[in-house]
Amino acid sequence: MPPIKRFQSKLIIAITEETRFAVEQVAISRGVTVSDVARNLLDSALESKGLLITAHEGC
Repeated sequence: MPPIKRFQSKLIIAITEETRFAVEQVAISRGVTVSDVARNLLDSALESKGLLITAHEGC
């Protein structure tokens, strides 16, 4: 039986002021902490192997 190859996943996150603002707004609207929102985003990114966060003015 051939050896199992293991691949390391890489998670690249680009944080901008707009991203931070969007995360803060989500936290406020849901009544949770910014840490909770950030943790959920990172967990989702790891599960799906990717994540795209966009922020639009007035969101």
